[in-house]
Amino acid sequence: MSAAGNYIPPMFIFARTQVNPSLEKVGPSRALYTCSKNGQTNETLFLKWLQHLVSFSCPTPETPILLILDSHFSHCTLTAYAFCKMNSIVMMSVSPHTFHNTQPLEVSFLGPLKIAFSMESLTYLNLNKLKYLRLEDFAALFEKAYGGVATVGNAVSAFKATGIFPFNASVFSDLECYN
Repeated sequence: MSAAGNYIPPMFIFARTQVNPSLEKVGPSRALYTCSKNGQTNETLFLKWLQHLVSFSCPTPETPILLILDSHFSHCTLTAYAFCKMNSIVMMSVSPHTFHNTQPLEVSFLGPLKIAFSMESLTYLNLNKLKYLRLEDFAALFEKAYGGVATVGNAVSAFKATGIFPFNASVFSDLECYN
C-alpha cells in the first residue's frame, strides 16, 4: 500500500508444486497466484512480486517509490537490488526489532486483515457446517476480508502513525528509539 491509499493487488503463495486454477476462484482482482515447496517466499518469488509491483505502481526516475522491507533473506539479493535500481525503486530495510512500529503494513493493515479473514472463515464454516476450510475457498474468503480492510483511510493512517508521511520525526519517544 502507499501513503496515498493505493494498494497493489496481493500475491498468494501456496505450498504446492503448481497453481491449480481452482485456487484462484473469485479472488482479488489482478492478484498474483504462485507456489513454492513450503508455501513461503523465496528469491524467485520476490523478484516476481517486484515485477508485479512495477506493473501497478509505474515508478520512474522522476517519481521513484520507496519500498520498506524487513530483512528477510529473499529481499537481500543482488538480483532484487539490481531490478529495483533499474526500475526506480528505493529499497529500505528496517531493523527487525522496530518492524512493528515502522512498517505501515504492520501498523494498521495486517492485524485487521487477519481478524477480518478469521471472521469470514468462521462464518463460512458455520454456514456450510464444515470443520475445515478448503484451499479452494481461500481466495474468495480473502477477497471479502481484503475488500473491507484495504481502504484509503487505513493506508493513510498507517503512514501517518509511522511518521513516514507526512514526515514526523517525533512519532517515537527517545526510549522507543533505543530499545
